[in-house]
Amino acid sequence: MTFAEKLYTLRTQYGYSQETLAEKLNVSRQAISKWELGITLPETDIKRTIIIIEKVKQTPSKYPRKAGLPAKEPIM
Repeated sequence: MTFAEKLYTLRTQYGYSQETLAEKLNVSRQAISKWELGITLPETDIKRTIIIIEKVKQTPSKYPRKAGLPAKEPIM
């Protein structure tokens, strides 16, 4: 699974919009979009990329999961 696929999967799994995730990572929404499309990668080394993925997994969303939807296990 590519970084783009992992990022998209984690973001949607946790109910974040691209804008919300961008705010949490202090980047633009357009940067998140380009990362998810595989157009670009974060300007970081691989350790920073892993930290970004972990931050996505560990930061609670201000938008709670809809009732009745099963919680999914993180992908990694």
